[in-house]
Amino acid sequence: MKLENKCKVLILSDTTAGGASVSCKRLFDALKKHSSDMNLSMCAYDGESSQDVYIASQWQDFFSFIRYRIVCALNKREYYAQSLCSKLASRTISKVVRKSQLDVINIHNIHSVTDFSLLEALPKQMPIVWTLHDMWALTGYCCYSNSCQKYMNGCRGECPEAGNWGAIFRPVEKEWQHRQMFFNSNLSRITFVTPSKWLHSCVKMRLPEAKILTVPYSLDLSVFNNYLSRQKAREALGLSPSKKTILFGADAVSDKRKGIDLLINAVEMFDDELRSEFQIVGFGTNKGNIGLPADFIRRGVIRDEQLLNLYYRAADVYVLPTRADNLPNTLIEATAAGTPSVAFDVGGCSEVIENGSTGYLANAEDTGVLADCIMRVLAQDDLSAEKMSIACRHRAEALYSPELQASRYNNIIRDLF
Repeated sequence: MKLENKCKVLILSDTTAGGASVSCKRLFDALKKHSSDMNLSMCAYDGESSQDVYIASQWQDFFSFIRYRIVCALNKREYYAQSLCSKLASRTISKVVRKSQLDVINIHNIHSVTDFSLLEALPKQMPIVWTLHDMWALTGYCCYSNSCQKYMNGCRGECPEAGNWGAIFRPVEKEWQHRQMFFNSNLSRITFVTPSKWLHSCVKMRLPEAKILTVPYSLDLSVFNNYLSRQKAREALGLSPSKKTILFGADAVSDKRKGIDLLINAVEMFDDELRSEFQIVGFGTNKGNIGLPADFIRRGVIRDEQLLNLYYRAADVYVLPTRADNLPNTLIEATAAGTPSVAFDVGGCSEVIENGSTGYLANAEDTGVLADCIMRVLAQDDLSAEKMSIACRHRAEALYSPELQASRYNNIIRDLF
């Protein structure tokens, strides 16, 4: 099939919160700016409108909205209401797709408000480009399987992740089988896009016949930059300009997966004299009210990207002690700001951090090695620190530019026709 007009593409996410939605919006912006042969729209669904979300059309009719809000209210008391909520949201979004007369749909997260029923409600012949941000599509329940390999052949038996990713509405094995049935009938029209090579390998193990391409995330390299000195950035933020600065951040600091407890354990290995020489700054929500050491400087949620870049610039090292991840936005952001990172060698972290050149990698959950890696960055002389900072910036420019991401997605969509 050959298109005579611009390819009409809808980018779809079922949430406006979290790292996946940030990546989705950045892709939309990249394609909008660098793709002249696409007619683009974006639809994100969280039950409420947002200034930061592009709506594909007037899809949110009054009665669907009221039903959704009633179910959300019920969900505060009864977990099963979430299942009904997901089906209502899936039905509403599928109406958008059908009315929009699309050529291609680019799906992102569909497990925050909707579920797999959304895929089943889409037009049967429409090509799907599915950008994965975690493992949810591959398993029967979880977003990250950690050490469990049951997702590769059925999720049979007791689920070691049960309870870690919300309520289970259907036995995990049956949910896996339900998803497999969809793949059996539709795999030929799906192109999976994974931001990391690690996630690519997970898809390949789960769906050997699938078409899979890897395209890293992008970000605005004029916003995330290394222009300002660290001392001036600290002064602007009201931080001590003379102290070495460790930065930690996540959308939800209280998310166990992000490993704030592991960072605390690592920092507690430093003696009091050494610890007095640096400051630790953290950003993100703390809904679980995790107890943080008194000397941690907490700055809450930072939505303004220019302000966020200022924090990266103020830091000598960014630490992300995540237990499992795809291609963390915060590592990419720190790299673009010229700030070395330290993380565990899990998921796609090693694809961002070039060990010894733009930061350091520790063995998974080894807080002793994590502490050593942090000190290796902080103990650098000025010349070595500047060399590492420059290497970070060069890596970001080479791998994470919006132009490069848009070009790769252009090729993916063009090859569908």
